[in-house]
Amino acid sequence: MANTMIETLTLWDSAITSWEAGDDAKTVDSLTQIKQPSSKILFNIGSAHLYLRNYTEAVKVCPVL
Repeated sequence: MANTMIETLTLWDSAITSWEAGDDAKTVDSLTQIKQPSSKILFNIGSAHLYLRNYTEAVKVCPVL
C-alpha cells in the first residue's frame, strides 16, 4: 500500500531536516520509508548513500550516479 500524500510529505520533510543537520543515515532512513518513490527521491537516496560511502547501494538505488 502506498503512503498517503501527507505521509510522503512528512517523510520528505524529515529527510530534508536530517540532511541539513548532516545526518545522512537518517536521511536515507526517512526517504526509504516512502513506498513508491519518484525518480527524484531515488536520486536523493542514492546521493545520501554516496555521502555515506555506500557506493554499491547508491548505484543499486539510482544507476545514473
